Amino acid sequence: MKIVFFLLTFTSILFASIFHGDDRQDFHEIKDPKIKALSSSIPSLIQKVKLNKTQTGYEIKTKTLKDGFNFCADANFSNEYQLANCSASLIAEDLVLTAAHCLDPDPNDNFHPSKYVVAFDYKKTSSENIHFLPKENVYEIEDEMPLYIFDWNSMLDVAIIKLKRKVKNRKPIKLNLDHNYSVTTPLFVLGYPLGVTQKLTDDSEIIATEDQPNSFRHHLDTFSVNSGSAIFDATTFEIIGVHVRGTGYNYHDYGRGCYDWLIGDPAKDYGEANMLSPLKDKIQEILN
Repeated sequence: MKIVFFLLTFTSILFASIFHGDDRQDFHEIKDPKIKALSSSIPSLIQKVKLNKTQTGYEIKTKTLKDGFNFCADANFSNEYQLANCSASLIAEDLVLTAAHCLDPDPNDNFHPSKYVVAFDYKKTSSENIHFLPKENVYEIEDEMPLYIFDWNSMLDVAIIKLKRKVKNRKPIKLNLDHNYSVTTPLFVLGYPLGVTQKLTDDSEIIATEDQPNSFRHHLDTFSVNSGSAIFDATTFEIIGVHVRGTGYNYHDYGRGCYDWLIGDPAKDYGEANMLSPLKDKIQEILN
């Protein structure tokens, strides 16, 4: 069943920053086998215009952070391609959870699902950069989204999209739809900050729940394009939220004439995720 809550339709930039030092890790640096296993079910949303389709897959045709955003050569990940446009998670064999502001249900809009693919394994298995995505890892998206909620009154910003073919050899990730969202709950996130390859960041916890309805705040190192990232309870390895907002402007020049990742002020800056529990009935209806 398709469920749509739609008040505003536009894509928005998710502002965010680094807290307590940059702890983002590439896939090949992750030590925890449980997190490494989860990473295979964390895809990115990629606009088709950034890919060149071939018989065996997709060539990446976009710029690096250094060339496209004037990142400093010594900034972390500056040599990586700005490829992804949002982050997501596999929650059923043909369903993907993300942020609603990543997409637009209007068929004439550049952010309509038809303009995107869902791609798995845009992640580094070594220090080498990635230039190509195998076709078996890339999925077309159905035009109609089973769930689309983008509502500034409730502050909910969540979508579920349906893939045109079922995902094989990847395990859907368990959702916790009854979490108590206690402050100090330890967290981690897997996503694609500013569109680079998949990163893990895990040095945070729930820091507040009362500031916005249906949301919790954190100090995970998240940026634009982490939008839609699954937020995990680090004790259960279950998804408890969807990253949707944050403060800080992603990057700063620091007087160098080039950009580096923005360092946030923990006293006033934060990332923010939507809780899943307010959507329990709607999500269960779709999954069933």
